[in-house]
Amino acid sequence: MGRPIKSEEPRNVSLHLRISQNELERIKKCSEQLNMNRTDTLMYGISFIEKETNK
Repeated sequence: MGRPIKSEEPRNVSLHLRISQNELERIKKCSEQLNMNRTDTLMYGISFIEKETNK
């Protein structure tokens, strides 16, 4: 039942953020350009930051 899991680690934790309308629009724009959903886009950004800071 339900949607199939896309990754090996299920996303079963919810995180609620308060962001501005401008920040939301920036996330949406990035999501569209990367052809990803907002969660995947934010996780992509976190991975990028991790790579940059671990050099």
